[in-house]
Amino acid sequence: MKSLKQFVCVMVALTVCVGQLAAEESQGDRFRFSVNTRASYTDNRDAWEADEESNWDFYLRPRIDLLFESESSLFDLFYTPALRYRSNPSDIQNDTEFQHDLGVTAKHRPSRRTQLRVNEQLSLSDDPSVTDGGRTFRGDQSYYLNSIRAGVDHMVTKKSELELYAQNRIKRYDEEVMSDRWDEDRTDVGAQLVRHVSRNSRLTLEGRYSAYGYENSGLIMRDFDSILVAAGAEKGLSKNLSVGGQVGAQKQSYDDAGLDDSTNPFVKLFVRGSTTPAFRLTGSLTHAVRDADAYPFASQEYSEIRGVVDWDTTPKTTLTLSGTYRMSDYEDVVPSAVPLVTLLGEPEGDETAIDVYGQAAFKVSDQLTLLLRQRFHDVDSDVWVSYTKNTTTLELTKYF
Repeated sequence: MKSLKQFVCVMVALTVCVGQLAAEESQGDRFRFSVNTRASYTDNRDAWEADEESNWDFYLRPRIDLLFESESSLFDLFYTPALRYRSNPSDIQNDTEFQHDLGVTAKHRPSRRTQLRVNEQLSLSDDPSVTDGGRTFRGDQSYYLNSIRAGVDHMVTKKSELELYAQNRIKRYDEEVMSDRWDEDRTDVGAQLVRHVSRNSRLTLEGRYSAYGYENSGLIMRDFDSILVAAGAEKGLSKNLSVGGQVGAQKQSYDDAGLDDSTNPFVKLFVRGSTTPAFRLTGSLTHAVRDADAYPFASQEYSEIRGVVDWDTTPKTTLTLSGTYRMSDYEDVVPSAVPLVTLLGEPEGDETAIDVYGQAAFKVSDQLTLLLRQRFHDVDSDVWVSYTKNTTTLELTKYF
């Protein structure tokens, strides 16, 4: 609760300070307000293989934006508190939870050739311990998640552009039992050089350093660093269709002396376009290494296919269909100090994940939108929990 009070105090202080600047230079309305209500039903509340439990979640999410916009700058500060009610909480869950999101989006163009940008979002979940008759059934699962990305886009010449970027993501739990397993950090620093070789073709060269950090309990060391170097190209095949990709290598260095460093191929191919202005599609194929989804593994090598189709059936109705298929390989990435009793599955193996959703968005009026989404998620894992989950969501958003 102390962290919640500090969070609110920071939000109020920032709002007051930035509000005075916006009052002096802003063009148009400075404040925007909206309210989002959401009902979500799932047939597998805990994403578990056995003893599946259905559940309804109801959300109330007001949002306030403080805006400042000029010819060379954009600043958007928003705050979104949320109340969630769960119809069928388990014995170790609360039926009511408070959540908070505070974010900033800022862009500034100091010159015609250069643009600065910053995106920051802090999310806090106030989910206290569950007690009954003086007995604690579940510890405090409150946490905060902070994500920030900053970048510089600079036009070096008429045909060359340089992007420099850095981002950091931190997740922290209040309860030590939770933090020992799920606290995590990620930091990326990178640069990309773009060379336009013709009106519809360009070449890219990218380098990135990534550091993945975990709360290492005992002697379990899951941290690792990754260096990526990739060259790419993009070609416009027509006015409405372009294809491209990147090919390179990733080198991983693990803190655990029992894990060997590795070098893996990096591939990313994509296609995007539209048959008509109302029908848009994107598709991508990726092979890379990233942090693990399963505990206590350090990393995973994965291949992923993803496609998204958007169709504006009417000026006020948009249908979306999205599908993702990912195959992950967990081999020789278990820290040497991990006891076998902590593993839910095998010490190495594969994991296949399928995620498909369809969505219909309706613009009832300029101030009211309605969204209906159906999602299917299936995980088949040798190293973690296998499960199938269906979720139906209905959202209503009112803008004032």
